[in-house]
Amino acid sequence: MVTAFVVLLLIALAITALYVHDIRQTQHTILRNFPVLGHFRYFSESFGEYMRQYQYLPDWLERRQGRFLATVSAAGLLTMLGSAPYSVTKHGALAFAEWMSITYRDRGIITQALCPQGVRTDMLDASGPQGKAILESSAISVEEVADAVVEGLQGDKFLILPHPEVATYYAHRGTDPDRWAAQMAKLQSSVWGAAGA
Repeated sequence: MVTAFVVLLLIALAITALYVHDIRQTQHTILRNFPVLGHFRYFSESFGEYMRQYQYLPDWLERRQGRFLATVSAAGLLTMLGSAPYSVTKHGALAFAEWMSITYRDRGIITQALCPQGVRTDMLDASGPQGKAILESSAISVEEVADAVVEGLQGDKFLILPHPEVATYYAHRGTDPDRWAAQMAKLQSSVWGAAGA
């Protein structure tokens, strides 16, 4: 009984310490305003794709047919300036989708990755001046993303790109990564300078 109480007390103290840290930090609005939601979002973005495979994969393998659509982001192909956690989780989601595609393609499972850039949602509105400076000018509606998904699901191409220009950016990144990184650093400096950061 005492051991269970001590474990619960330690868990409560750890959650309290995490909460106090998140409330006091100034970098991430989501963590500051919604600390539990922020950590849940990180967990779901990091592990959501992996968990879904266990729910559906056995049935797909038995039927030798299935379709796995991973909602990634253009940040998975490129990066998201100013947000390392977002970039890392999206790169991970893309890598997992790519692994699924390679591993299960010959067993009848089609894997696709949806990689939109800016989409006019509350997330874009909450991205702050830097996020808006980077994404707002080319942002598309949720309906346009849905149309791209419907069109993409008609075929079996791995990447579904609602923003066709992302394919060009991705090609530049792949052919000359040093030049691409230098251009991204320059963009980041100009955006952060213009936004007063």
